[in-house]
Amino acid sequence: MKYRETLENAGITISGLKGVFSPKDKGVVLDADTGIPTAITHANVGVPVELLTYFDPKAIEVLTAPRNATLLFSDTVKGDWATERRKYRLSEVGGNVASYGDFSENGQADINNEFIGQDYFRFQTMVKYGDLETARNGAAKISLVSDKQRSASTLINIMSNRIYMYGISGLDCYGILNHPLLPANLTPTAGANGTGWDVKTANEIYDDILKVVSDLIDKSSSLIDANSKFKMGVSSALIAYLNKTNQFGISVLDLIKKNYAGMEIAPIPEFSTATGDLVYIIAPEVIGQLTGECVASQKLRTFPTIPEASSYKQKWAAAIGGFSLYIPFAISRMLVS
Repeated sequence: MKYRETLENAGITISGLKGVFSPKDKGVVLDADTGIPTAITHANVGVPVELLTYFDPKAIEVLTAPRNATLLFSDTVKGDWATERRKYRLSEVGGNVASYGDFSENGQADINNEFIGQDYFRFQTMVKYGDLETARNGAAKISLVSDKQRSASTLINIMSNRIYMYGISGLDCYGILNHPLLPANLTPTAGANGTGWDVKTANEIYDDILKVVSDLIDKSSSLIDANSKFKMGVSSALIAYLNKTNQFGISVLDLIKKNYAGMEIAPIPEFSTATGDLVYIIAPEVIGQLTGECVASQKLRTFPTIPEASSYKQKWAAAIGGFSLYIPFAISRMLVS
C-alpha cells in the first residue's frame, strides 16, 4: 500500500482507508477480503435540497397602515427647500356705519390683518448599498437598489402623514388632531344600550352624525347648509358600523347618502385613540375659501448619489409644515367611547 505510506508521510491520515485509485494504476486496487472497492466518500441518498426548492420570484410586501390625512384635507406646497417658516394672513372686516347726511362723515370702513406663523420640519433618510451586497441580491433576482429607494419613499410618506396628523412638538407645527383652533369634541347621543356604535342601532348612529352636521351648520350661521359638500373622517374601528341596517333594511350609509348627497367618507386610522374613536365632519370649502390644508415646502427631495470605494449612498429628505386651519367653524367632531 505505497499510496497509504505516501499519504501518511505527507501528514494525511484517512480512517478506514483500504485502497487508493491512482491515474498511474493500470488496474484497480481492491479490498483483499471482499474483492470490492471500498468507498472513501460518505454515503448519500440524493441531491442537495436547494436544487429541489422553488424560489418564488414574487415578493410579499409587509403592509403598513394607510396614510389618509390628505383624504380629509388636500395637500399643497408653500415655499421651497430653503424656507424655514411660513406666514399667512387672516384678514377681517371691521368698522361701522352711520345714518346718512349730506355733510356727515360718520362711519368708517376698516380692515384688521393678523399674521399666523407656521414652522417647517425637515427630516431625512439614507439609501446605502454596496457592490458585493448588490451582486449577491442580484443572484437571488432581487432588485436591491430600487427596493431600498422604494423603502425611502415610503418612510418619507409615513413621516409626512404623521406630521399632518400630529404636528411636531416644540414647533409652530400642528396636526389635524391637535391644532389649537380645533373645536371641542361633541358628546354622543344616548342610545338605548349605551353611547358606543357597537351597541347602537343604525338610527341611533345616524343621530350622532346628524348631531355633528347640525353643529357644523349652526356654527357657520348658515354659510354651510345641508346642500354643502361634506367630508367625514371616521376611525377604522367605527367605519364598519356605517353598514348597520334598521328595521326597514336601510343602512346608516343609505341615510347619509339620502340626506347629504355630497358627503365623502374617509377611514382615518389615527382617529382610533386611547380615549375613544373620533368622527370628524368638515366642509372642505366655505364660499370658495379652504377650511384647511396640509402644507409642505418640499414633499420629497433626493440628493446626488455619492460613489465610495465599493459602495454608494444617497440622501432622501422632505420638509413638512403640518396642518393649517383657516376656518375653525367649518369643522365639527365627536368622540365616541
